[in-house]
Amino acid sequence: MKKAIDVEFPKLAHLRKLVKKLEIKELGYRECFSIAPVATDGGENRLIFEPLNLEILRVVDSEGIERIQKIIPVSTDPEVFSKMFEEIEVLKRFLKRLNTNYENLSYFLPTKKEDDDYVNVRNVIRNFRDILEWAVLLDIAWEPEKTPILLLRDGLLRSISLKDSAMKSLAISLKHAYQEKGTLLIGVAKRAKVLNYYSIAMGLENKFNRSYPCYCELPKELEEESYRHASSWVRRRSFGDLYFVKFSENREGLILPVEIPSWLRDKQREILEYAAWTASLSFPVIGYPSPLIKAHENAVLTGIEMEYLASLMKTKILELYDESEQEKILSNIWFKKALMKEGME
Repeated sequence: MKKAIDVEFPKLAHLRKLVKKLEIKELGYRECFSIAPVATDGGENRLIFEPLNLEILRVVDSEGIERIQKIIPVSTDPEVFSKMFEEIEVLKRFLKRLNTNYENLSYFLPTKKEDDDYVNVRNVIRNFRDILEWAVLLDIAWEPEKTPILLLRDGLLRSISLKDSAMKSLAISLKHAYQEKGTLLIGVAKRAKVLNYYSIAMGLENKFNRSYPCYCELPKELEEESYRHASSWVRRRSFGDLYFVKFSENREGLILPVEIPSWLRDKQREILEYAAWTASLSFPVIGYPSPLIKAHENAVLTGIEMEYLASLMKTKILELYDESEQEKILSNIWFKKALMKEGME
């Protein structure tokens, strides 16, 4: 172990030298009385009654407005995804604004399926949920309920779910939305490989050990060093500049990776100070923008909502059987509940 660590240790010394050069800037609080902060999030919700599995695709904003909700079976025909782009208005507008079609949007969305092709629908759903979030974000950017608006995305301004050409078109459309509607945009991640890569070095150098909100820009060269496929993830799939930001006054407060579109570079302090003000009101995660917390809480179905959906699922299953078989299914349901109650999951 010691020999292995001795080989790797010089990397940390190298990172400390790089981190020393980062310029930390103080942030104030800019109250959002003249601008409306709105966040969006897609909840990961599913109903399982083995062997039946349902995925609930749901995107909600921090104001509690449900933007998209669909329930699809995991064993569905893959063509259901292309059909949703014909049925859901938000997705239809998304393709139109990107000036593209379903086939050229993503590598992960299934196209025409041959008889012997296998499609991992759950994997498709994971990426499709990300596409839904981008579609809703762009829709709000062009048609905000209030103006001006600060849009907060849960995650950085990049994605593997969309093709490079689609990401480029998305950036152009968001830039036009800013020019025509005044829509500001920021991406806030809960975690990122690049932050993990530099966290020890920043801690040793006490870069963020300050009693006020602060931030620093991370040059592209330093970001690329933390990723294997740097040119793809850092350059082609991103349309923003990356910052490390501490929104709280706590010296050991939460440090977040934040991305701001390149066309809003001259507004970086203004945008971050709006976000800092929302983070000062956040609970239970101190230092995390409160609209993102609200959007997440609105998107995730819990408690009575999931109980109601589970009840609907049970009712629809029972309708497919006669009375004698219904009793067997019900006894199975109650037996499983008893096991779960005793902790024997």
